[in-house]
Amino acid sequence: MDETGAQRRLTAATYNIHAWVGTDGQWNPSRVLEIMHALDVDILALQEVDFLWSEGATAEEVLCREMGCQVLPGPTMVRGTSRYGNMLLTRLPVLSYDQRDLAVDGREPRCCIDALLDADGTSVRVLATHLGLKRNERICQVRSLLAALDEDGEYPTILLGDFNFWMPLFGASARLTHRVKASPLTRTFPANRPLLALDRIYLSDGMRFGRVGSLDTPATRLASDHLPLQAEIILP
Repeated sequence: MDETGAQRRLTAATYNIHAWVGTDGQWNPSRVLEIMHALDVDILALQEVDFLWSEGATAEEVLCREMGCQVLPGPTMVRGTSRYGNMLLTRLPVLSYDQRDLAVDGREPRCCIDALLDADGTSVRVLATHLGLKRNERICQVRSLLAALDEDGEYPTILLGDFNFWMPLFGASARLTHRVKASPLTRTFPANRPLLALDRIYLSDGMRFGRVGSLDTPATRLASDHLPLQAEIILP
């Protein structure tokens, strides 16, 4: 609580934007940008970001200007001037920022953006990631995330992203929920007929969830193959 006794709150969301390609097969960054505005959150983790917005403009430049926030890039694949991977957008002041390697040999490169943010005087750590498609790959990546959580356990921490957990109560998913609180299972994939809760938000001890849900509208069912998952977070 702040000095007036009011509970301090943050809003956060995670959104796999499918490289700006919608369920109609069309590449359209502008309609994804409209959904980002509709989410209107303090912290937004993006996955499957194509860092090229248009000829001569990058996604970092456009989103920083249009969203009025800081943009922390987390590319996982770089080929020449082409970059692809994760991104973290935040309205909060950034105290520090790093990128952790979650790569598993023989699989697509993965990473975790690790940022420390200032939430009205409270330092809040945010880990934003996109885990792999194979079960054993995710187990290795969750082990790395758990080690990261233990390294800086003094900060209240939000872990969010696309975790690709098809079996939410077993395996790598169960290992995470033994360490951090999971948001209620919310179906976000595929966007036009949500069946699976692949996108998740987790909180460390001391924080609590307020409202949690997907943004499920005709626009979000079209803009990407995932629905965005959003949450209100009550700080300690």
